[in-house]
Amino acid sequence: MEKEILKELKEMKEEIRAGRMEMVEHIRKLEETWMEREKRMEEKIGEIKTRLAKIEMKKKEEQETREEGEEEENNAWKEITKMRNEMNRKEKRERKSNIVIRGVQYNENENKEEKMRIFMEKEFEIGKEIEIIETVKAGRGDIAIIKMTSWEAKKK
Repeated sequence: MEKEILKELKEMKEEIRAGRMEMVEHIRKLEETWMEREKRMEEKIGEIKTRLAKIEMKKKEEQETREEGEEEENNAWKEITKMRNEMNRKEKRERKSNIVIRGVQYNENENKEEKMRIFMEKEFEIGKEIEIIETVKAGRGDIAIIKMTSWEAKKK
């Protein structure tokens, strides 16, 4: 009996050794695959870092070109706004020199411009210093847009 027990013990020990050997081999394989995976991951990380560096360089170049382009565009816009402001100032000056006066009454057969000139002479004593640019229909009557040729008119 003892021999049988010893035999069984030996067999069990051998099975345990074989199991340990299998486990050791399995662990070794796992370590190798883990090391391979780690190497692959490091390679991928390196590739990603190089890609990221390239992308950042491209972004910087694009930003520099955009900034240069924006400066040029901004300069163009500044020039355009300056020109617009000058045009607005000129238009305001012209509007100030053109005076709109209402109050002339005339028949359809009479000359509008002459009547307006007479009205300006009576009201403001500036009949000779004006040039009638145009007359515009407005509601019941007409509006004369005039331009002053001389600003040395008498004031009442």
